[in-house]
This record gives sequence, structure tokens and C-alpha cells, in this order.
Amino acid sequence: MDFSIFIGGQAGEGIKRGSMLIGKVFNRYGYHVFIMNDYGSIIRGGTDYSEIRVSTKEIHTSFNRFDYMFAFHMDVFEKYKDKAKENCFTLTLNDFPYDEVIKKADAEPFMKPSIVLGVLTFMLGIPQNFVEDVIEDDLGKNAPKNIELFRIGFEYAREKNFNNIHLIKGEKTPKPLLYGNDAIGLGAVRSGMKVYAAYPITPSSTLLEFLAKNADRLGIIALQLEDEIAAINLALGSAYAGVPSMVGTSGAGLDLMGETISLAGAVELPIVILDVQRVGPSTGAPTYTEQSDLNLALNIGHGEFPRIVLAPGDIEEAFELTAKAFQFALWYQTPVIVLSDKHISESARTTDIPFSNNYPLMIKTYDKDFDGPYHRYKITIDGISPFAPPGTPDVIVHVNSTEHTEEGYSSSLPETLIKMKEKRLLKMKTIEEDFKLMKFINVFNEGDVAVVSFGSPKGAILEAIEGFPIKFIQVVSLEPFPKEAVLEEIAHVKKIISVEQNSFGQFADLFERKIGRNIDKRVLKYDGRPFSPWELRSIFEEVLK
Repeated sequence: MDFSIFIGGQAGEGIKRGSMLIGKVFNRYGYHVFIMNDYGSIIRGGTDYSEIRVSTKEIHTSFNRFDYMFAFHMDVFEKYKDKAKENCFTLTLNDFPYDEVIKKADAEPFMKPSIVLGVLTFMLGIPQNFVEDVIEDDLGKNAPKNIELFRIGFEYAREKNFNNIHLIKGEKTPKPLLYGNDAIGLGAVRSGMKVYAAYPITPSSTLLEFLAKNADRLGIIALQLEDEIAAINLALGSAYAGVPSMVGTSGAGLDLMGETISLAGAVELPIVILDVQRVGPSTGAPTYTEQSDLNLALNIGHGEFPRIVLAPGDIEEAFELTAKAFQFALWYQTPVIVLSDKHISESARTTDIPFSNNYPLMIKTYDKDFDGPYHRYKITIDGISPFAPPGTPDVIVHVNSTEHTEEGYSSSLPETLIKMKEKRLLKMKTIEEDFKLMKFINVFNEGDVAVVSFGSPKGAILEAIEGFPIKFIQVVSLEPFPKEAVLEEIAHVKKIISVEQNSFGQFADLFERKIGRNIDKRVLKYDGRPFSPWELRSIFEEVLK
């Protein structure tokens, strides 16, 4: 059993919120769920839709072909009707008076999806009382009006005698249905984050909203600043004080943070930066997905300093890699960039979050008896200096953005420049050697054709290679790049396909530069929409021929 539901309308008609409610019904009924939201950059109007994909097996992405289509306006149906599968059920404004029902019930337009839920409940034979309990749990004070609309939809489907089946309760134990940004926030908190700073920018804004709403429960501070520069400088100031901190943004905001990222590299302070990628350049198409910030993340900031760049491929990895980003930032005392994108961060999926995992934060704490007089930039065998935040008893902290001595005093003497640059180079080598032990690739399936990729295409690739003799190598750490681990996996591969969402082939270029082997076929998508499994499967079939 695997089917997809389309709900389309205008901004302000509760498409996203209603889709999550419907997703929760199926999730609690024992099914795997994936929700993808497609919306324009306007507050009211336009043509928005959500896909709710439901399956008895684990699913990794949206499918982009629909078995049920509900459209509150005909323009949204006309725009997407070619995505309907054969025998797709449709209920559009031409079939059902959504607006009249809302008006007659004295309800709000954003409650329309509850009518859809009623129709689906009848057509799929889900117990009414089960669904109403979910509505009660999820909507609280808004539940009574939504239940009224739900019953209207249910009765309408019964009166029309719509084809119905009995959807057997699934065997899956209900797991959290989480948005990617929520998982990122929980991963940050799980690892010890205490300060989150951001300026609202789609598609990272929902993380700020989530953390601010739950700040007291989570024991953190979530702050909206006047701009991106203020946000990252506040986070860096918190890191200087010894408080684990993160800043969130998208590509246009990351541009503005470059100077402070370079500062963090120079003063060797731990900071985590989340970049939720969207379509660029400039403002681009801010509500759609892309992977075009890779080169920016790898190179942002003037001068030379170590940095770590991690790219989760799904919502579980978004949780875990964010938690690990804090571990790495504190231990190596360097900036860590988590490279998400709109498709991961603003999609929701039935998840198996490793909440029980421990992510202890370790830092090379200053020990007077062992280290002697405190030197913030002491030369060590691994390039990592002892750290003491301001306020540490009997310690004077000198942190300096200009090139400095081990003690932290400004110096532009040739010997000072050489010592500090070689210190940071040594730290970079330490990171590279440590990351070799962790590999930082995921390998799926076997075959003499290999697909290589990073980030959100993971889900579509996993489903596209089912039954094919194709190996999939997902690169998780982009800096340092896991060269040895990748070389081992492609040693006996005859063809290599790269898959990414940008027009330049940034990952393919990085792969060829690091590995020294050419990509045989580059699959690039840059229309702002995520890959679909069937779309990739047809490409892979051609390669296998």
C-alpha cells in the first residue's frame, strides 16, 4: 500500500497545517508518512499544495504523482492535474462548494482541509471516532469547529456513495512525524545548545519559530535579531562566553555572515551555522529547494582557516548531524556548517529519531597544573589549544581578531604569522585524520554502477535504485571530504553517476577534484522542485542499458 494525496489551494487556506493533521491521522493509524509542501512567496493567494504520501513501508521522499486530488480552487487543479495517476479520485471546487460550506458553518478558510479529512476517512474506512480523537489531541480549542467540518465531509462522501475500501490498521508503532527544521532544533538542544540566534529567512524561519515557542520547555534562549550580521555576532559572543550557540539562515543570509565566520576561524571559537539552502542567486525563488550553496559553504570567509561542513540526507540525519556539529565545534574550536535545504527542513516524515543517543560536549579545558600559564593560542601537538571562558578564576583571557601571539596579543612579526598559520593548518590535519576514522559516508546496495550524491536527493535515490544493481554512496562530510572511504567503495565500479540540485554540478566538481576520477553522467535538476523516485529511476534504467 502506497498512495499520495494532493491538497491544493491558496496561501491562507490552511494547506500546510491541514496536511500535517491528515499526516498525523495516518501516522497514528500505523503507516509511514511523508509530507512535502509547495508554496509561493506570498502571504495570500497564489497556488499552494501539499503532498501527503502514505505507505506500509518506509518512505524517504515525496512521489509527485497523486491518487487523490482535492483542490479548493480550479486554477490550482488546472496547474497540477497532469500529476494525477490513472483513476485518480478528484474533488475540486467544481464538485464541492468548499467556500459555501465554510461560510455556512461560520468557520475560517484555513479549516478547509478538515472537510478533506472527512472525505478521506469515509473512502478509506478509517473509524470516525479514531480520527476525531486525533483532531481533539492536535487542535485543542479549535477542535470542535474542525470536527464539525470533518463530519460534513464524511457525510458528503457517504451520501455520494464514493468508492471506499477498508484500510486495515497498520502494524507500525507510531513514531514522531517531524519537520526537518524541528529535528534540527531538537538535535541542537539534545547536544547542549543554549543560545539560538537568527533573522527570519525562508526556509530556516520555522526553526526560529519552533525554538522560540518551546524555549522554556527546552531550557534555551532563542533570539530574533535585526539582521543576519547581528545574529551571528551574538552567537559568536555567546560562544566566547563558553555557551554552546547556533545561528540559522539561508544562502542570502550566509553571504552576510562571511566576515564573522572568518573571525570565528581566526579567534578559534566554536560556532554552529545552519544553512537551509533555497533557490538563488540573490532572492531567487525563496520558497523552493536547491543545493547551490555548496561552494559557498566550502569557501566562505577570507583567509585560510579550518572548517567542517556536514550535509544531512534526511530528517533523522538532520537531528544527528546537528548534534554532532556541536561536538565537533567545541572540540576543534572552529566553525561547523550544517548544510540542509528546503526539501529536508520543510518536509515532514515519520521518523526514528535517536533521542536516547548521548552527544557529550567536550572541550580542551584549561588546566593550570598541566598547561602552565594560560595562553589562549598555545601551540599543541594537534593544533587545539586549551580553552577558558572569561570569568575563569585566576585567568586573563586575550582573544584577538588580528594575528596574534600564543598569549593573544597582536603581532604581525613574520615568525608570529608563520606559527599561527601552521597552528591552524595542524588543527585542520587533525580534523582530517579524525574524520577518516569516522568515514562519513553511507553506502546502500551493490553494483558496478555507482550513484554519488549528498543531501536531500538521498530519499529519491534510495527508492529509485530498488531492484537495480546500483550502489549508492552518500557523502555526509563535505569538508573534510572522505576521500579514502569513497575510493574504497568505487574501486570496482565501472560507471559513476552524480545527482544534485544545481546547474553547475558543484558536487560533481568537488568529487572529481578530491577523488581524481571523472563522473560519467551528471544528473542536475534546478527547477526548485525535489527529485522524484520515478524521475530518477528512468534515468538509471537508461544508464544500465
